[in-house]
Amino acid sequence: MIACLERVFMTALHRPMDTRLPAAFIPVGRCRKTPRNKVNNMRQALLAAFFGLFVSLFLAGQCFAGKVFLMTPSDPAKAYPKFHIGVTGIYATIEKGLLVTVDSTEPNTPAAGEFQKGDVLVKVNGKAVSDPEPYIALGNALTAAEADDGKLAFTVKRGDKEESVTITIPVLGAYSKTWPLDCKKSDTIIRQAAEFLTQPENLKNPGFFGGLFLLSTGDDRYLPAVKAMVDRNSPDKAGSHTWVNGYAGILIGEYYLRTGDKSALPRLRPSVSMRRKGNTTAAGTIGVKSRAPGMSRAA
Repeated sequence: MIACLERVFMTALHRPMDTRLPAAFIPVGRCRKTPRNKVNNMRQALLAAFFGLFVSLFLAGQCFAGKVFLMTPSDPAKAYPKFHIGVTGIYATIEKGLLVTVDSTEPNTPAAGEFQKGDVLVKVNGKAVSDPEPYIALGNALTAAEADDGKLAFTVKRGDKEESVTITIPVLGAYSKTWPLDCKKSDTIIRQAAEFLTQPENLKNPGFFGGLFLLSTGDDRYLPAVKAMVDRNSPDKAGSHTWVNGYAGILIGEYYLRTGDKSALPRLRPSVSMRRKGNTTAAGTIGVKSRAPGMSRAA
């Protein structure tokens, strides 16, 4: 049993719409029998790990109860890189003084043509964007609007004046109490994301995480798109970046486990071969760049 769980843990990925493993992540083949003493040792190790995790979370909860951890810079003198504000189509930065500043808008989105570069977002639906911090305030406003009428009323500082700009985003309803399980909104978001990823223009990107996401849906309609992502990996030579090789290996392996498509296996071999030749640092970790056989293992 422990051996089976071990294999499941190694292949499982988070599935937003369901905690049950889809077919893509169910290990193929039978779990080998494990000696009883090894099973007992593994069981004890797992119990100890879970107990340690429970104690750590309990103590952390006692220490940090009531605190809000911000994702934006704690130093108001620092700026934060460009990010997008959900489905609004707004790209913004957080400038010095923690000012949420419009950088641009995406064409054919609710915000297109409504904002100007340099606009500072002061409030959204009557609440300060900085309370308790921009990501939380904007996220809460998006969630509330999607569950209501889709309206987002921004107070914008444009030059020396404040103006009102109202946009409408798609209404998706509210999250269920059990989200992401048994939740129509979660299901809709997953379906829309999958349809976006499978568009031909979006299949040009490496798509490692996108491919894993498509596999996690359990929907066979997306398998051709995943195969296209798999087929972009050369069967003859691995790349020079070990992280990219690692991501590619996971995608190819999961695709093969899901489909049994043996044409994927030659594309997995270069990544595995690169690992076997050695790519570890002096500390025993995997380095960022591949090294040729015989090179020093210095970090």
